[in-house]
Amino acid sequence: MSIEYKVIIEYKDTEPIDKFLRNLPCFTGFDKEWNSYNHREENNTGKMPNAEIKIEDEGVYLCDYGMSRQLFGLIVTNLISQFGRVQIEDYEI
Repeated sequence: MSIEYKVIIEYKDTEPIDKFLRNLPCFTGFDKEWNSYNHREENNTGKMPNAEIKIEDEGVYLCDYGMSRQLFGLIVTNLISQFGRVQIEDYEI
């Protein structure tokens, strides 16, 4: 089970977002098949990452597979510091 978020940020080019997501300390790899950035906390030894993030038109899709509040806070505060204002919404298809 997961919780999905849409994190809206203003950007013109995906390169800074790509670099940002790859430089987070919990980044463990990029899945080319799903175009997703996997993030895993140190205590996670399972198959699933704690968070999966994808770049979208309005910002990023963030899928929470059981990440800690600290990891969520790290991702959001870093997005704010890099891109300014962020808006977090439930992800609706």
